[in-house]
Amino acid sequence: MGGMGDPPVPVGDSPTGTSKAAPRNRPPSFVGGALSIPSGESPDGTGQWPVLPRIESQTRSMRICTIGFTHKNAEDFFTRLKKSGVKRVVDVRLNNVSQLAGFSKRDDLKYFLNAILGIDYVHLPILAPTQDIFDEFKKKKGDWNVFEQKFVRLIKDRRIEKEVPREVIDEGCLLCSEDKPHYCHRRLVAEYLREKWGGLRIEHL
Repeated sequence: MGGMGDPPVPVGDSPTGTSKAAPRNRPPSFVGGALSIPSGESPDGTGQWPVLPRIESQTRSMRICTIGFTHKNAEDFFTRLKKSGVKRVVDVRLNNVSQLAGFSKRDDLKYFLNAILGIDYVHLPILAPTQDIFDEFKKKKGDWNVFEQKFVRLIKDRRIEKEVPREVIDEGCLLCSEDKPHYCHRRLVAEYLREKWGGLRIEHL
C-alpha cells in the first residue's frame, strides 16, 4: 500500500512494482503490413483458416518431336511414335500425296495414326518450303546453307510463331521425309519456334 501523500497506485498494477503484469493479446505485427503465406496452405498452419488456392506457374515448358519416314518400315515408324507419347503428327511436307510415300501418304497415314495409336493428324503447309525453294535444294542439289537461309526467311515472313497455335505444336511430332533431322526443314521449324516462344524442348525420334 502507498503511504499517506503517495500517488495512488494505478489500477491493475502491483503496489510494490515487483509482480509482472498479465500478458495481453496483441495482434501480430507484419513486416511491410502483409503476411507471406505459401499458396495451398492455411495462413496459421492449423488448417482452421480458409485454405488459399495454390498458384500454378503461368509458364510451362512445351515439347515437340520430329520424325522422318525414309529408311523406316511401318513397324519402326509407329513404334517410335508410340514410345514418344505424342498426341498428334504435324505433317510439314509440301507434297504429302505422292505414291512414293507408301504408308505415310496423307489419307493412309491419317487412318493408321488413329487406328493404331489413337492420335491425330494435321497437315500444316505453312511450315513447308515453297516449291521453288524445295526444287532448288532437292532437285538441283543446291547448297544446304542457302536453303536454310531462304527457308528461315520464309517462315519469318509467314510469322509462323503467330499463325500456328501452340497447342497444335505442344506434344506434337513434325513429320517430313528425310531420315535424319540435320538437313531437313522440320528441324529448322522446331528451332525457330523454340527461339520465338522459349521453353520448347525438341526431341528427334
